[in-house]
Amino acid sequence: MTKRKFLTVLIGILIILAAACSNKQDDNQTGSAGAGDQYKSTYRNNIFLGDSILDGLSEVLDDSRVISNEGATAQFAIEEVDQIVNKKTQDILLCWGPLTY
Repeated sequence: MTKRKFLTVLIGILIILAAACSNKQDDNQTGSAGAGDQYKSTYRNNIFLGDSILDGLSEVLDDSRVISNEGATAQFAIEEVDQIVNKKTQDILLCWGPLTY
């Protein structure tokens, strides 16, 4: 009889924990959409220029605000000057990952 009560309580606790974790995940997903809008607003006058370290940033910001290319170097930045000037940006944020040889 004691084992039956113990198992009943244990199963109840597991169900409650599963429900609580499920709700927490939904809250986090809802919160991230608002954060994305805040980032778009904060960086609306900025350009991010760099290499593959910026992958995924265009999912959070407007795609037109992120100029990146895998393996990009300073030469890439020089080649993109016209595109940057046309956007009439306030700030240019340069983001390159570590150099590996």
